[in-house]
Amino acid sequence: MLGLDLGPRPMMIERARVDWLKVTSKEVEIPADAAVKNDETWTNPITERTAQALRRWLEQRETRPKYDETDLLFLTREGNPYTSGPLKRVLQGVLDEAGIEYSDRDISWYSLRHSLGAQLVREGNLKQVKHQLRHKSIESTFKYLHQSSDEVRGNLDKIS
Repeated sequence: MLGLDLGPRPMMIERARVDWLKVTSKEVEIPADAAVKNDETWTNPITERTAQALRRWLEQRETRPKYDETDLLFLTREGNPYTSGPLKRVLQGVLDEAGIEYSDRDISWYSLRHSLGAQLVREGNLKQVKHQLRHKSIESTFKYLHQSSDEVRGNLDKIS
């Protein structure tokens, strides 16, 4: 769920720490020294659903010995930080469980990031997308501007 709310790059999941979570205020604060591709501290909102899931995860995390000596938020089954490969396998496992066919698609962790950006563009504005995806410049956000022919046609109908 955190991946759906934040659209994090794999390296951010690898670096994520318990103290980044502000579940009471439904936010994640990414410190400047851990931020990927920028040098600012970012505070991003998360949904209540994600905050609840993270609360449950933090309770479960306390019972798992592999987390005793680390403040990392997530570890693989082997006790390593997540990187692109394991994250892709997790995503594929979720799709398999949901019965979603993906063999004809290029699925990666970045697929979640791109989906979040595209959906936020449709529902909000570019400033929101820029902030949630932690882009330094609005130009980086422009790649999420995709409109289908039906959307363009609908807008043309509105102005004609």
